[in-house]
Amino acid sequence: MTLKRTVIAGLLTLAGLLALLRFCGTISLAHAAFAATTQPRTRFDAALIARGRALALVGNCASCHTAPNGATLAGGFALRTPFGVIYSDNITPDPEFGIGSWSEADFARAMRDGVTPDGEHLYPAFPYNYFARMTKSDLDALYAYLMTRRPVHMQAPANRLDFPFNLRVLLTGWNLLFLNPSPIAPRPDHTAAWNRGRYLVKSLAHCGACHTPRNWLQGEVADAGLEGGLAEGWTAPAINQKSLSPVPWTQRELETYLSTGIDAQHGAAAGPMRIVTDGLSAAPRSDVHAIAVYIASLMPRTPPRHAPFTHTQPLATAAAIVHGVCANCHGLNAPIAEGRWPSLAASTSLQETSPRNTIQILENGLPLPKTGAGPFMPGFANILSARQVAQVANYLREHVGGRKPWSDATDMARRIRAENQNAP
Repeated sequence: MTLKRTVIAGLLTLAGLLALLRFCGTISLAHAAFAATTQPRTRFDAALIARGRALALVGNCASCHTAPNGATLAGGFALRTPFGVIYSDNITPDPEFGIGSWSEADFARAMRDGVTPDGEHLYPAFPYNYFARMTKSDLDALYAYLMTRRPVHMQAPANRLDFPFNLRVLLTGWNLLFLNPSPIAPRPDHTAAWNRGRYLVKSLAHCGACHTPRNWLQGEVADAGLEGGLAEGWTAPAINQKSLSPVPWTQRELETYLSTGIDAQHGAAAGPMRIVTDGLSAAPRSDVHAIAVYIASLMPRTPPRHAPFTHTQPLATAAAIVHGVCANCHGLNAPIAEGRWPSLAASTSLQETSPRNTIQILENGLPLPKTGAGPFMPGFANILSARQVAQVANYLREHVGGRKPWSDATDMARRIRAENQNAP
Protein backbone atom coordinates (compact mmCIF):
# COMPACT_ATOMS: atom_id res chain seq x y z
CA MET A 1 0.00 0.00 0.00
CA THR A 2 1.42 3.40 -0.95
CA LEU A 3 1.94 6.11 1.63
CA LYS A 4 -0.87 8.20 0.15
CA ARG A 5 -3.31 5.30 0.31
CA THR A 6 -2.23 4.59 3.86
CA VAL A 7 -2.90 8.22 4.76
CA ILE A 8 -6.32 8.12 3.11
CA ALA A 9 -7.27 4.84 4.79
CA GLY A 10 -6.12 6.10 8.17
CA LEU A 11 -8.01 9.37 7.83
CA LEU A 12 -11.20 7.70 6.69
CA THR A 13 -11.05 5.21 9.54
CA LEU A 14 -10.44 8.01 12.01
CA ALA A 15 -13.30 10.04 10.56
CA GLY A 16 -15.63 7.08 10.82
CA LEU A 17 -14.76 6.49 14.45
CA LEU A 18 -15.18 10.15 15.26
CA ALA A 19 -18.53 10.28 13.53
CA LEU A 20 -19.67 7.30 15.59
CA LEU A 21 -18.42 8.83 18.82
CA ARG A 22 -20.07 12.11 17.99
CA PHE A 23 -23.35 10.37 17.20
CA CYS A 24 -23.21 8.61 20.57
CA GLY A 25 -22.63 11.89 22.34
CA THR A 26 -19.16 10.96 23.56
CA ILE A 27 -17.46 13.98 22.05
CA SER A 28 -18.60 17.38 23.28
CA LEU A 29 -18.85 20.09 20.66
CA ALA A 30 -19.68 22.85 23.11
CA HIS A 31 -17.00 25.10 21.63
CA ALA A 32 -18.18 24.41 18.09
CA ALA A 33 -21.86 25.31 18.44
CA PHE A 34 -22.92 26.28 14.98
CA ALA A 35 -25.57 28.88 15.51
CA ALA A 36 -24.62 32.47 16.18
CA THR A 37 -25.86 33.55 19.58
CA THR A 38 -25.55 37.30 19.17
CA GLN A 39 -25.59 39.88 16.42
CA PRO A 40 -22.37 41.29 14.92
CA ARG A 41 -20.98 44.24 16.79
CA THR A 42 -20.71 47.49 14.86
CA ARG A 43 -19.37 50.07 17.34
CA PHE A 44 -15.87 49.94 18.75
CA ASP A 45 -13.59 52.16 20.78
CA ALA A 46 -10.84 53.79 18.70
CA ALA A 47 -8.15 52.50 21.03
CA LEU A 48 -9.42 48.94 20.63
CA ILE A 49 -9.34 49.26 16.85
CA ALA A 50 -5.79 50.62 16.99
CA ARG A 51 -4.67 47.71 19.15
CA GLY A 52 -6.34 45.31 16.74
CA ARG A 53 -4.46 46.86 13.83
CA ALA A 54 -1.18 46.33 15.65
CA LEU A 55 -2.07 42.70 16.32
CA ALA A 56 -3.05 42.15 12.67
CA LEU A 57 0.40 43.35 11.62
CA VAL A 58 2.13 40.93 14.00
CA GLY A 59 -0.08 38.10 12.75
CA ASN A 60 0.45 39.10 9.11
CA CYS A 61 -3.27 38.76 8.41
CA ALA A 62 -3.12 40.77 5.19
CA SER A 63 -0.33 38.74 3.62
CA CYS A 64 -2.29 35.48 3.60
CA HIS A 65 -5.74 36.99 3.10
CA THR A 66 -4.87 39.17 0.11
CA ALA A 67 -4.46 37.75 -3.38
CA PRO A 68 -1.74 39.17 -5.64
CA ASN A 69 -3.06 42.53 -6.88
CA GLY A 70 -6.27 41.85 -4.98
CA ALA A 71 -8.23 43.88 -2.44
CA THR A 72 -6.73 43.85 1.05
CA LEU A 73 -8.12 41.08 3.28
CA ALA A 74 -10.55 39.92 0.58
CA GLY A 75 -8.98 36.45 0.38
CA GLY A 76 -8.09 34.40 -2.67
CA PHE A 77 -4.41 33.91 -1.84
CA ALA A 78 -3.37 30.43 -3.02
CA LEU A 79 -1.60 28.21 -0.50
CA ARG A 80 0.05 25.07 -1.86
CA THR A 81 -0.20 22.03 0.42
CA PRO A 82 0.76 18.35 -0.07
CA PHE A 83 -2.95 17.64 -0.61
CA GLY A 84 -3.82 20.39 -3.08
CA VAL A 85 -4.44 24.13 -3.18
CA ILE A 86 -6.28 26.04 -0.45
CA TYR A 87 -7.46 29.61 -1.05
CA SER A 88 -7.63 32.02 1.86
CA ASP A 89 -11.00 33.38 2.92
CA ASN A 90 -12.40 36.88 2.68
CA ILE A 91 -12.11 38.41 6.17
CA THR A 92 -13.50 41.84 5.39
CA PRO A 93 -16.88 42.73 6.99
CA ASP A 94 -18.81 41.86 3.83
CA PRO A 95 -21.97 40.10 5.12
CA GLU A 96 -22.17 37.55 2.28
CA PHE A 97 -18.62 36.54 1.42
CA GLY A 98 -16.74 37.89 4.43
CA ILE A 99 -17.25 37.96 8.19
CA GLY A 100 -19.71 40.85 8.32
CA SER A 101 -22.46 38.70 9.84
CA TRP A 102 -20.20 37.17 12.50
CA SER A 103 -20.58 38.00 16.16
CA GLU A 104 -17.62 38.24 18.50
CA ALA A 105 -18.42 34.71 19.67
CA ASP A 106 -18.46 33.48 16.07
CA PHE A 107 -15.10 35.08 15.41
CA ALA A 108 -13.58 33.59 18.57
CA ARG A 109 -14.91 30.14 17.64
CA ALA A 110 -13.33 30.32 14.19
CA MET A 111 -10.03 31.52 15.63
CA ARG A 112 -9.89 29.00 18.45
CA ASP A 113 -11.73 25.94 17.10
CA GLY A 114 -11.43 26.38 13.35
CA VAL A 115 -15.22 26.25 12.89
CA THR A 116 -17.35 28.88 11.13
CA PRO A 117 -20.80 29.99 12.35
CA ASP A 118 -22.52 27.55 9.95
CA GLY A 119 -20.47 24.61 11.25
CA GLU A 120 -17.93 24.41 8.43
CA HIS A 121 -14.45 23.32 9.50
CA LEU A 122 -11.57 25.56 8.44
CA TYR A 123 -8.41 23.96 7.10
CA PRO A 124 -5.36 24.38 9.36
CA ALA A 125 -3.55 26.22 6.57
CA PHE A 126 -5.34 28.93 8.54
CA PRO A 127 -3.29 28.40 11.73
CA TYR A 128 -6.13 28.37 14.24
CA ASN A 129 -4.14 25.84 16.28
CA TYR A 130 -1.93 28.86 17.16
CA PHE A 131 -4.69 31.45 17.40
CA ALA A 132 -6.49 29.14 19.86
CA ARG A 133 -3.97 30.25 22.48
CA MET A 134 -4.65 33.99 22.10
CA THR A 135 -6.20 35.88 24.99
CA LYS A 136 -9.81 36.98 24.78
CA SER A 137 -8.79 40.63 24.91
CA ASP A 138 -6.51 40.18 21.89
CA LEU A 139 -9.25 38.35 19.97
CA ASP A 140 -11.69 41.15 20.77
CA ALA A 141 -9.24 43.78 19.53
CA LEU A 142 -8.54 41.88 16.32
CA TYR A 143 -12.28 41.50 15.74
CA ALA A 144 -12.76 45.24 16.20
CA TYR A 145 -10.10 46.01 13.63
CA LEU A 146 -11.36 43.58 10.99
CA MET A 147 -15.00 44.60 11.42
CA THR A 148 -14.09 48.24 10.73
CA ARG A 149 -12.26 47.58 7.44
CA ARG A 150 -13.80 48.33 4.05
CA PRO A 151 -16.16 45.49 3.04
CA VAL A 152 -15.21 43.75 -0.20
CA HIS A 153 -17.96 41.83 -1.94
CA MET A 154 -15.85 39.05 -3.40
CA GLN A 155 -15.92 35.30 -2.99
CA ALA A 156 -12.66 33.40 -2.69
CA PRO A 157 -12.07 30.65 -5.28
CA ALA A 158 -13.02 27.09 -4.36
CA ASN A 159 -10.24 24.96 -2.91
CA ARG A 160 -8.66 22.34 -5.15
CA LEU A 161 -8.01 19.39 -2.84
CA ASP A 162 -7.67 15.69 -3.61
CA PHE A 163 -10.20 13.21 -2.21
CA PRO A 164 -10.64 12.53 0.68
CA PHE A 165 -8.92 15.71 1.90
CA ASN A 166 -11.77 17.79 0.51
CA LEU A 167 -14.01 16.25 3.19
CA ARG A 168 -13.94 18.75 6.01
CA VAL A 169 -15.31 16.24 8.52
CA LEU A 170 -11.81 14.77 8.65
CA LEU A 171 -10.68 17.91 10.44
CA THR A 172 -12.64 16.84 13.50
CA GLY A 173 -10.06 14.09 13.94
CA TRP A 174 -7.18 16.42 13.10
CA ASN A 175 -8.31 18.80 15.82
CA LEU A 176 -8.45 16.03 18.40
CA LEU A 177 -4.89 15.09 17.58
CA PHE A 178 -3.24 18.48 17.12
CA LEU A 179 -5.34 21.33 18.52
CA ASN A 180 -4.00 22.65 21.83
CA PRO A 181 -6.08 25.56 23.18
CA SER A 182 -4.28 25.80 26.52
CA PRO A 183 -3.38 29.38 27.54
CA ILE A 184 0.26 30.46 27.60
CA ALA A 185 1.14 31.18 31.20
CA PRO A 186 3.90 33.75 31.84
CA ARG A 187 7.19 32.45 33.22
CA PRO A 188 8.12 34.44 36.35
CA ASP A 189 11.81 33.61 35.89
CA HIS A 190 11.97 35.65 32.66
CA THR A 191 11.51 39.29 31.69
CA ALA A 192 8.27 40.85 30.50
CA ALA A 193 9.70 41.19 26.97
CA TRP A 194 10.69 37.49 26.87
CA ASN A 195 7.23 36.45 28.04
CA ARG A 196 5.54 38.73 25.53
CA GLY A 197 7.71 37.31 22.75
CA ARG A 198 6.98 33.73 23.82
CA TYR A 199 3.25 34.44 23.82
CA LEU A 200 3.34 35.99 20.34
CA VAL A 201 5.54 33.26 18.84
CA LYS A 202 3.28 30.53 20.19
CA SER A 203 0.02 32.24 19.26
CA LEU A 204 -0.61 35.22 17.02
CA ALA A 205 2.72 35.30 15.16
CA HIS A 206 2.44 31.50 14.58
CA CYS A 207 6.15 31.15 13.83
CA GLY A 208 6.08 27.39 14.25
CA ALA A 209 3.50 27.01 11.49
CA CYS A 210 6.38 27.32 9.02
CA HIS A 211 9.43 26.65 11.20
CA THR A 212 8.31 23.30 12.67
CA PRO A 213 8.43 19.96 10.80
CA ARG A 214 5.15 18.18 10.13
CA ASN A 215 4.15 14.55 10.16
CA TRP A 216 2.23 12.57 7.53
CA LEU A 217 -1.06 14.09 8.70
CA GLN A 218 0.42 17.59 8.41
CA GLY A 219 0.30 18.01 12.15
CA GLU A 220 3.34 19.54 13.79
CA VAL A 221 5.88 17.17 15.33
CA ALA A 222 5.31 17.89 19.00
CA ASP A 223 8.88 17.52 20.23
CA ALA A 224 10.48 19.38 17.30
CA GLY A 225 9.14 22.88 17.75
CA LEU A 226 10.94 25.52 15.63
CA GLU A 227 13.43 22.94 14.31
CA GLY A 228 12.66 23.87 10.70
CA GLY A 229 9.96 22.99 8.18
CA LEU A 230 8.58 23.67 4.72
CA ALA A 231 6.47 26.64 3.66
CA GLU A 232 5.08 27.25 0.17
CA GLY A 233 7.94 25.51 -1.57
CA TRP A 234 10.67 27.00 0.65
CA THR A 235 12.63 25.65 3.58
CA ALA A 236 11.88 27.47 6.83
CA PRO A 237 15.15 27.06 8.77
CA ALA A 238 15.49 26.04 12.38
CA ILE A 239 15.23 29.03 14.70
CA ASN A 240 16.29 27.32 17.90
CA GLN A 241 19.42 25.50 19.08
CA LYS A 242 19.50 23.58 15.78
CA SER A 243 20.01 26.72 13.70
CA LEU A 244 22.59 26.21 10.94
CA SER A 245 23.42 29.90 10.57
CA PRO A 246 27.20 30.24 10.15
CA VAL A 247 27.05 33.45 12.21
CA PRO A 248 25.15 33.13 15.51
CA TRP A 249 22.17 35.46 15.80
CA THR A 250 21.93 38.09 18.51
CA GLN A 251 18.76 39.72 19.77
CA ARG A 252 19.68 43.02 18.13
CA GLU A 253 20.38 41.37 14.76
CA LEU A 254 17.11 39.44 14.88
CA GLU A 255 15.20 42.62 15.66
CA THR A 256 16.82 44.41 12.72
CA TYR A 257 16.12 41.49 10.40
CA LEU A 258 12.47 41.13 11.45
CA SER A 259 11.74 44.83 11.15
CA THR A 260 13.64 45.55 7.92
CA GLY A 261 14.01 42.23 6.08
CA ILE A 262 17.81 42.33 6.18
CA ASP A 263 20.68 42.14 8.64
CA ALA A 264 24.26 43.01 7.76
CA GLN A 265 25.62 39.85 9.39
CA HIS A 266 23.13 37.34 7.99
CA GLY A 267 21.46 38.37 4.76
CA ALA A 268 18.05 39.24 3.36
CA ALA A 269 14.65 37.64 3.90
CA ALA A 270 13.44 35.59 0.94
CA GLY A 271 10.33 33.67 -0.06
CA PRO A 272 7.47 33.69 2.47
CA MET A 273 9.75 35.29 5.07
CA ARG A 274 9.97 38.42 2.93
CA ILE A 275 6.20 38.79 3.33
CA VAL A 276 6.52 38.34 7.08
CA THR A 277 9.18 41.02 7.44
CA ASP A 278 7.16 43.39 5.23
CA GLY A 279 4.31 43.07 7.73
CA LEU A 280 6.50 43.32 10.81
CA SER A 281 8.13 46.47 9.45
CA ALA A 282 4.92 48.33 10.35
CA ALA A 283 4.17 46.39 13.55
CA PRO A 284 4.82 47.89 17.00
CA ARG A 285 8.56 47.90 17.61
CA SER A 286 7.95 46.67 21.15
CA ASP A 287 6.37 43.47 19.83
CA VAL A 288 9.12 42.91 17.25
CA HIS A 289 11.64 43.45 20.06
CA ALA A 290 9.84 40.91 22.24
CA ILE A 291 9.81 38.27 19.48
CA ALA A 292 13.53 38.85 18.91
CA VAL A 293 14.27 38.56 22.62
CA TYR A 294 12.46 35.22 22.86
CA ILE A 295 13.85 33.68 19.65
CA ALA A 296 17.38 34.83 20.46
CA SER A 297 17.14 33.01 23.79
CA LEU A 298 16.56 29.76 21.86
CA MET A 299 19.39 30.19 19.35
CA PRO A 300 22.94 28.79 19.72
CA ARG A 301 25.68 31.16 20.82
CA THR A 302 28.39 29.48 18.74
CA PRO A 303 28.36 28.53 15.06
CA PRO A 304 27.63 24.88 14.17
CA ARG A 305 30.54 22.56 13.57
CA HIS A 306 30.77 20.68 10.29
CA ALA A 307 32.90 17.76 9.26
CA PRO A 308 35.77 18.75 6.95
CA PHE A 309 35.58 17.69 3.32
CA THR A 310 37.85 17.64 0.28
CA HIS A 311 37.12 20.39 -2.22
CA THR A 312 36.25 19.28 -5.73
CA GLN A 313 37.51 20.96 -8.87
CA PRO A 314 35.18 23.85 -9.79
CA LEU A 315 32.76 23.07 -12.58
CA ALA A 316 33.73 25.15 -15.59
CA THR A 317 30.12 25.88 -16.51
CA ALA A 318 29.16 26.94 -12.99
CA ALA A 319 32.28 29.04 -12.56
CA ALA A 320 31.64 30.79 -15.87
CA ILE A 321 28.04 31.57 -14.91
CA VAL A 322 29.00 32.82 -11.45
CA HIS A 323 31.76 35.06 -12.76
CA GLY A 324 29.84 36.17 -15.83
CA VAL A 325 26.37 36.72 -14.38
CA CYS A 326 26.65 36.93 -10.61
CA ALA A 327 29.82 39.05 -10.59
CA ASN A 328 27.84 42.05 -11.83
CA CYS A 329 26.63 42.42 -8.24
CA HIS A 330 28.72 39.99 -6.21
CA GLY A 331 32.47 40.28 -5.79
CA LEU A 332 35.12 38.02 -4.29
CA ASN A 333 33.55 35.65 -1.70
CA ALA A 334 30.19 36.92 -2.97
CA PRO A 335 29.59 40.19 -1.12
CA ILE A 336 27.26 42.66 -2.79
CA ALA A 337 29.45 44.96 -4.88
CA GLU A 338 28.41 48.17 -3.14
CA GLY A 339 29.40 46.70 0.22
CA ARG A 340 26.03 47.70 1.70
CA TRP A 341 24.70 44.15 1.98
CA PRO A 342 26.16 41.02 3.59
CA SER A 343 28.30 38.35 1.97
CA LEU A 344 26.57 35.20 0.78
CA ALA A 345 29.00 33.34 3.01
CA ALA A 346 26.76 34.37 5.92
CA SER A 347 23.63 32.93 4.27
CA THR A 348 21.89 30.10 6.09
CA SER A 349 20.57 28.88 2.73
CA LEU A 350 24.02 27.64 1.74
CA GLN A 351 24.29 25.73 5.03
CA GLU A 352 20.95 23.91 4.89
CA THR A 353 20.79 20.16 4.30
CA SER A 354 18.52 20.84 1.32
CA PRO A 355 19.38 23.07 -1.68
CA ARG A 356 15.73 24.18 -1.90
CA ASN A 357 16.13 27.80 -0.79
CA THR A 358 19.30 28.47 -2.73
CA ILE A 359 17.65 27.13 -5.87
CA GLN A 360 14.45 29.09 -5.23
CA ILE A 361 16.45 32.31 -4.96
CA LEU A 362 18.42 31.55 -8.13
CA GLU A 363 15.19 30.72 -9.95
CA ASN A 364 13.02 33.58 -8.71
CA GLY A 365 15.41 36.18 -7.32
CA LEU A 366 14.55 38.59 -4.54
CA PRO A 367 11.73 41.07 -5.22
CA LEU A 368 11.97 44.64 -4.02
CA PRO A 369 10.66 44.70 -0.44
CA LYS A 370 7.71 46.93 0.34
CA THR A 371 9.79 48.64 2.98
CA GLY A 372 12.38 49.73 0.43
CA ALA A 373 15.11 48.12 2.54
CA GLY A 374 17.21 45.23 1.35
CA PRO A 375 18.71 44.15 -1.96
CA PHE A 376 16.91 43.33 -5.17
CA MET A 377 17.98 40.33 -7.24
CA PRO A 378 16.57 39.13 -10.58
CA GLY A 379 15.68 35.49 -11.09
CA PHE A 380 17.46 33.37 -13.68
CA ALA A 381 14.81 30.76 -14.51
CA ASN A 382 14.43 32.21 -18.01
CA ILE A 383 18.12 32.18 -18.91
CA LEU A 384 19.52 29.13 -17.09
CA SER A 385 18.49 25.51 -17.37
CA ALA A 386 17.55 23.59 -14.22
CA ARG A 387 20.86 21.74 -14.46
CA GLN A 388 22.81 24.99 -14.70
CA VAL A 389 20.94 26.38 -11.67
CA ALA A 390 21.88 23.25 -9.73
CA GLN A 391 25.52 23.65 -10.77
CA VAL A 392 25.60 27.26 -9.63
CA ALA A 393 23.93 26.31 -6.34
CA ASN A 394 26.58 23.68 -5.65
CA TYR A 395 29.38 25.99 -6.70
CA LEU A 396 28.18 28.59 -4.19
CA ARG A 397 27.58 25.91 -1.55
CA GLU A 398 31.16 24.67 -1.82
CA HIS A 399 33.23 27.72 -2.71
CA VAL A 400 31.29 30.34 -0.73
CA GLY A 401 29.50 28.37 1.96
CA GLY A 402 32.39 26.02 2.64
CA ARG A 403 30.19 22.92 2.62
CA LYS A 404 30.15 19.66 0.70
CA PRO A 405 28.01 19.97 -2.47
CA TRP A 406 24.40 18.76 -2.39
CA SER A 407 23.93 15.38 -4.06
CA ASP A 408 20.30 16.08 -5.01
CA ALA A 409 20.69 19.60 -6.41
CA THR A 410 19.80 18.72 -10.01
CA ASP A 411 16.69 16.74 -9.06
CA MET A 412 15.64 19.51 -6.69
CA ALA A 413 16.11 22.19 -9.35
CA ARG A 414 13.93 20.27 -11.80
CA ARG A 415 11.28 19.64 -9.16
CA ILE A 416 11.18 23.30 -8.07
CA ARG A 417 10.95 24.50 -11.65
CA ALA A 418 7.99 22.20 -12.25
CA GLU A 419 6.35 23.32 -9.01
CA ASN A 420 6.77 26.99 -9.90
CA GLN A 421 5.45 26.49 -13.43
CA ASN A 422 2.37 24.72 -12.10
CA ALA A 423 1.79 27.15 -9.23
CA PRO A 424 -1.79 28.53 -8.99
